[in-house]
Amino acid sequence: MPRARRQMALTADLVARTIRATESTGPGPDIVRNTETEWNAIVREMLATRPDGRDVWIFAYGSLLWNPAVEHVEERAGVVPGWHRSFCIRLQDWRGTVDQPGL
Repeated sequence: MPRARRQMALTADLVARTIRATESTGPGPDIVRNTETEWNAIVREMLATRPDGRDVWIFAYGSLLWNPAVEHVEERAGVVPGWHRSFCIRLQDWRGTVDQPGL
């Protein structure tokens, strides 16, 4: 007799079991972060140079889909032919330790 297929379910209890609070180690010594003033200047320059003052569209994937880092007024699903997602950003925070390497 064939076995019944089991249905997996992601529950709040299972998610809670994965939480491991850790302190951020911060950026490496060679990383220079922009100040809030510098970011504001970058945004002002970008907005000033957009064609005919049109809206700015941001193509997002990964965590930006569920936790956008910017205020926005609209979301649209889309496809960019010829492109694919690739997580190539080197992130060291929350990726393990020397003793327990992660991703």
